[in-house]
Formats: sequence, structure tokens, C-alpha cells
Amino acid sequence: MMLNAESEIPFLYSAKNVLPARAKLNLSLSILGQRADGYHDLQSVMVTIAFADRLHIAMTRSSRSTQCIDVGDDNDTCSCLASAAVSGSDTGTSFDEVTALEWRVGTDLASIPDDQDNIAWKAALAFCCAADIAPASMIFSADIEKNIPEEAGLGGGSTDAAAVLRFLHCAWRQGGADAFGKDPRFFTSTLLEKAACRTGADVPFCLRGGIAFCEGIGERMTPLAMRLPYPVLLAIPPSGIKTGEAYARLRRLRQETQSHHRSHKASDLTREALIKAWQNALNEGDLKAIAPLVHNDFIEVIVYQDPSMIRLFEALQGTGAPLVSLSGSGPVCFALFEEEKDGHAAQYQMQKLFPNVRFMMTRLSPEEDILI
Repeated sequence: MMLNAESEIPFLYSAKNVLPARAKLNLSLSILGQRADGYHDLQSVMVTIAFADRLHIAMTRSSRSTQCIDVGDDNDTCSCLASAAVSGSDTGTSFDEVTALEWRVGTDLASIPDDQDNIAWKAALAFCCAADIAPASMIFSADIEKNIPEEAGLGGGSTDAAAVLRFLHCAWRQGGADAFGKDPRFFTSTLLEKAACRTGADVPFCLRGGIAFCEGIGERMTPLAMRLPYPVLLAIPPSGIKTGEAYARLRRLRQETQSHHRSHKASDLTREALIKAWQNALNEGDLKAIAPLVHNDFIEVIVYQDPSMIRLFEALQGTGAPLVSLSGSGPVCFALFEEEKDGHAAQYQMQKLFPNVRFMMTRLSPEEDILI
């Protein structure tokens, strides 16, 4: 249910239509090493797909204090607020300050956290910090219809957070800045991207979507171009895997073998040559040209260390799909096809073999979201 504006509040902004939050696939994913802040440096080609959550969002100015928070040069206050929202830890900002906000974030799945434990809430906090407004000066509501499974490697939480940021950015441009006494030109695309990066590693890509070669923790992106929205068959196992556990498995494997498992030839290319190779392959409009570049470091620990995943992965390869891989840290596997009819035939075949696995057809969605 959307929030209603009180009579004394001059501004209300809500989505006239349901906002889609598209999932992402990793066509490639190489983990280069762990950083001091706990994140991992990576190289990945990410692409959005048509499979999406749906968000109903509304925001308005609160009648409470509109005093701006002092974020300082490094946005330390934003870090504290966001951390408190996610963990409730003692970060210098009272947890009560977060929980007392006139905000609500809800989903239709009991397993997904509500309110301050949801990454969409964290995204709204990051926006307030970037826009230099006190979180208490805003009323915020988000209802999320979850379609993307959690702990799947499809970016379900990140894409919801990105949708919140797109919405708030649009609201800011459509009268929100004036309602808060701000110059709308102050909030630049750079500030929006910083808010996305502060929210989560996959959020910067999900903010714009499309297809891109991503580096750092995913925040440095080189746009690519893909001509065809290839059909894709998703194989969604009944149980997910936490990202932290997947990374822990990968670290253990590398410590045991003292190897980075760079078994694909693309790993020996320089960054510039790898980007060029990807774009040249995408230009050919042939999945067989892309296949040699496809790689995911997590296949070693998510697929090949689990007999049931090995059977699923090898059965997908047996469908004749030109390209089969794992998305993110898994466990969702995917197969790309040239023709949709071939994907549907594979879906029918696979569902009979694996009745406990959810199979669904969708398509790549390589167009970017427009930010006004």
C-alpha cells in the first residue's frame, strides 16, 4: 500500500507503474583477490536479463526535521547509517535513529528481511547521504514482489537496491530536490554511482544494466554492445548458497592448490585485449564465438565439488546449447540458445530429468536503463 501525503506536505512521488528490477547473469567471472575492506577484485562480463522483480515505491517529505546531516568529505555518516541499517552494530550512529525512520520496506517472501535489514532500505539511506538530506526528513515505502530467487547468483537483492536508487533519482529530478530545498543539479550521476557502490558490489552495474565488462568490485564498467537478446534457460536448484560461503570455498581451494585455476585461455589476455575480444565476439552475433571467453571461477567449488550440481551442469551441456555456465557465485546455471524453440525443448527435457530443479525460459536484456 502506498503512503499518502499529509495535507501540509507539498510533495509526493510514487511509481505510476510497477518498476521492474532485472536480474543479471555473469557471462564471465574471474576473482583476482581479496581486498583489505573484505571485498574481492574481479573481472566480469555482466548482462541483464528479462527475468525481474517488481517494485512499488513511494516517497514524500516528512513533516519532521529537515536538517541536513553532516556527511563530511568521506561520507562517514552515510557509512555508519548504512552499516547500522544492515547489521545493527554500534557504528557511532544509534540503531534507534535507523529503526525510528518513517520508512517501510516489505516483500512477499518471509525469508527476505524487511525494513532496515533489506538492501533496498540501505540503498535509500545511501541516497539520502549522497543528496545531503536527513533520512528522518523523508518518508519512504517500497513493496517488492520477489521473482528472483535469493542466494542464486542472479543479483536479486542488488537489482532491487538499484531500482530504489533509480526511483529516488527520478523523484529528485521531478520535484523532490525543490521539496527539500536543494538544487537538483547538485545531485550528479557521479554521486548516484557512489551511492550504488556504497550499497553493494553488484548495485553499480544493476543501476544501469545492459552489458558491460566490470572491474574492481564491479563499480568500474566498460560498456559493451550485444546485437541479439539471446534466449536463456535458467536452472534454479532448490537450495541457494550464501555469497560469503562461496568465496570461502574458493579461498580454501586456492590455498590448498596454490593456484588461481586460470584454465581458460582468455585469462592470459591483457585487460585491453580481453575487452576487445569480448566486443569482437559479440559483434559476430554467434554464441559459438562467445563461448571460448566464457568462464566462472566458482564452477570449481560450486559445481565440481557437488555431485548433484555436476549432473545438472553436464545435462545442460548435453542439450546442445552453445553456451552453458554458472552465474555469479551460483548455484543458478544457465544455457544460452540461438533459437527460443531449442531452449523450450531443452527445458522440457531437463524438467523430466530434474523434477526438483526449477527451469524457466527468459532472454538476455542488454539494453541499459535510462537515468534522467
